[in-house]
This record gives sequence, C-alpha cells and structure tokens, in this order.
Amino acid sequence: MRKEEWKSGDEGSGQCQHCKTMVKTRYEHRTVRMGGTQVDVPDVLVAVCTVCDHTMKIPRQSFAQLRETGGK
Repeated sequence: MRKEEWKSGDEGSGQCQHCKTMVKTRYEHRTVRMGGTQVDVPDVLVAVCTVCDHTMKIPRQSFAQLRETGGK
C-alpha cells in the first residue's frame, strides 16, 4: 500500500540515480529549480537520498505547487 500524503521527516526508499543503488530516503522541504528555466521554487517537499543528499523525487502532492509557480 502506498502512502497518500508525505510530510517532512517521513522516510521511504528508492533507487538513487546519483548513488546507483537502493537507498533510504528522507522527505524534507528544499528549493527546486524548474527544469529548463531559471525559476527556483522554495519550500517544496521532496525525497532526499540519505547517503549522498541528492534530491531523488518529488511526491505527487508537490506537483500543484510547482505548476502554480511555473505558470507565473
């Protein structure tokens, strides 16, 4: 069963593209740069690799925040 809503401090796991291995993840708020732009969106909930600190994924619940900022 997949968790519907993530919050800062939650843990998960996944394949880190930077480490090239399965790792534990930690959800936290970070500034995210919109792909192909110079637009930075602050305070976005993301999953972070606990090994290398690389942002691994953005949960679905953060998409609306990114769309709203990207549309301005």
